[in-house]
Amino acid sequence: MTPDQLAGKYARLRHELEQAYAEPLSCGRRSGMIDRIATELRDLERRIALLQAGSPDAHSESSMVIVVQTEAHAKSEASPRLAA
Repeated sequence: MTPDQLAGKYARLRHELEQAYAEPLSCGRRSGMIDRIATELRDLERRIALLQAGSPDAHSESSMVIVVQTEAHAKSEASPRLAA
């Protein structure tokens, strides 16, 4: 993808994420939508960062996967430690 294509996809995903957060909490698909979009954004942000750094790996479709701990997961893990 070209830098312009990456920027366009990033803007579209940010807009989709805003729409997903606007869904009512009772909407059963809200969580899944947010997770999907956040995963796509994470991968896209990584590709953009690699491209800006001038890395030849930025154009590779077989990029290494980076696992990022979500804020909600971090809070659930932190709570028992705080109580101890």
